[in-house]
Amino acid sequence: YLVGIHYEENVMIHIENTHTSDIARLREIRNVAQELRFAAGVAGETMLPLSTIANFLQFLIILFQPRENLGDVFGAMDYTHRTIFIDALESVGSQRFIIAHVLGHLFLHSEHQDEPGWIYDYRSSHAHLIDSLREQEADLFALELLMPMELVRQHMNKNSRNLQDMASEFQVSMEVLQRRLDVINVEAWNAKMCILAKIPPGEKPKMIDYL
Repeated sequence: YLVGIHYEENVMIHIENTHTSDIARLREIRNVAQELRFAAGVAGETMLPLSTIANFLQFLIILFQPRENLGDVFGAMDYTHRTIFIDALESVGSQRFIIAHVLGHLFLHSEHQDEPGWIYDYRSSHAHLIDSLREQEADLFALELLMPMELVRQHMNKNSRNLQDMASEFQVSMEVLQRRLDVINVEAWNAKMCILAKIPPGEKPKMIDYL
């Protein structure tokens, strides 16, 4: 059973569509990614060894040479034969993101495996909406798996200005890194708004001078 991944690095997550109501799902996705890291014994690794993850899951990663009849497919997963196929011509950063993305489908959307065309079904607007949500969730899983929030914050505390060094340390592209930082910023903003919403409205306090 093959799941095709039509991947474009600059079309991943629609951050502006991440609402407060989605925070619970985001945390669920984060927990799954953290559990996978922990179970595979790579919880604290900054440059995540995806080969270790694949070996732990008993999956084989194979690079393939793209052909015209594949269109814009950059990666695929064969559940039956436990194999992940990745375009050999993609950059290392892109390949790592694609692998993490297909693993996201494996852990988040396994209940849909028996649906025909369950990932790429654009025959109706409803199917397209479902596909978009699943793709966004798989992207979020990839970001959480490759760049856990705690490790990102540790790096920011050490060297907050050099984003290129951070991308190299996590072995991701600058585009993927920026998406990760966007998600963290949106989550922080939502948390702030949730806290402020719990405070009843009142008058602005007057400044008092203490002598």
